[in-house]
Amino acid sequence: MGSIIYYYLTSVFDFVEGWPKCIFIGLLVLSILSLFVALYHIIRSYFNFGYRYIPPNSDWEEYYEGLEDYYDQNDVDTTQANKDLKKALIDELAVSHEFNYNNNNIKSYHLHKANGFIISTILFVLLAAGPYFFNYSKNGPNNSKQTIHYIMTDQDQENQKPKALKVKS
Repeated sequence: MGSIIYYYLTSVFDFVEGWPKCIFIGLLVLSILSLFVALYHIIRSYFNFGYRYIPPNSDWEEYYEGLEDYYDQNDVDTTQANKDLKKALIDELAVSHEFNYNNNNIKSYHLHKANGFIISTILFVLLAAGPYFFNYSKNGPNNSKQTIHYIMTDQDQENQKPKALKVKS
């Protein structure tokens, strides 16, 4: 995208004053602004998101053994330890899932916005081609009028031979 914009701005011919130049510059400015907004949304979608994970198996095994020991000491059926472990695991999964789900929704929102602005950037650059090629068709590859100016140097004044130099006006 940047190379297309660079080519437009540094091409071998200049725009004549008028509506094609205004439209061309306006569309390029819009495409650059749209590109920056897209970059903002891309950056927002990839950074500052922490994910929540459930503890590893070793932690769950320690928790279960602790529950079994507690229920053995208090003369409670150890099947209650299985029920408590299952409930704790489901609760942890639910909390982690909700947290990660909310993060993913925010990331998806920013990626969706970035895609829209990338598409609009491409559209603005393609639309800018219209005035560019309209100007080219009307004025040719180099519409600036070149004039030849004769400049005399001290040595040339002695010989009376002017040197011709092409200078853009």
